[in-house]
Amino acid sequence: MYQVKQLNSTIIILSLALFGCGSGGDSNDSNQVGNTEISANTATTSQTQLNETKQVESSNSTQNIINETEQTVKTQDLIVEQSFGFKSTSSLRVNIELIDLEGIPSFASICQQDDTGEIDRRNCLYQGNLNQGKLAIEVKLANHVQGLNAEIWLLDGSAKHLKFTWNKNLGQVWSIN
Repeated sequence: MYQVKQLNSTIIILSLALFGCGSGGDSNDSNQVGNTEISANTATTSQTQLNETKQVESSNSTQNIINETEQTVKTQDLIVEQSFGFKSTSSLRVNIELIDLEGIPSFASICQQDDTGEIDRRNCLYQGNLNQGKLAIEVKLANHVQGLNAEIWLLDGSAKHLKFTWNKNLGQVWSIN
C-alpha cells in the first residue's frame, strides 16, 4: 500500500511539473506570457528605431551613404556588353636575338618581378637555353602581372649575365636585341 501511494505521488508531481512548464507554444513568431505578448520583431524594431535616431543626428553626407546602402543590385540586373572579354590571361610574344651570343652557350630566365621590381625566381615563365643567341616564345600572363625581368646567363665559364625589363605599357611583343 505504501508503494502505491508513493507511485501516485510521483505521478502527480510529474504531471504538475509538465503542465506548469507550458504546452510548448504555437507555430507563429510570438509567445504569450501572462497578458503581455512578446514579438520576434522586437529586436528588429528597436534596431530600426536606433538607426532612425542615428540618421536624424548624422550629417547629410552620412545620410546619403545610408540611403545608398539600402539599394541593392542583383546579379541579374548587371548588363555586360557583347564585346567585353572575360579573359584572365593575355599572351606575350618574346623575341630574343642577340647576335653577340652566336656560338656562345647561354641560358635565359624570364620571370615575374617582385614588389621591388627585381626578378622573382620563384615565379618564372620560361627557363631554357638560347639557340645561337636566339629564342622566340609566347608566354601566358595573368592580368595582374605588370612587369617581367629577363636574365641571360653566359655559359662560357664567366659569371657574366645580361638583364632586361619589360612592362605592360610596352605592348604584347617583347623584343630583346
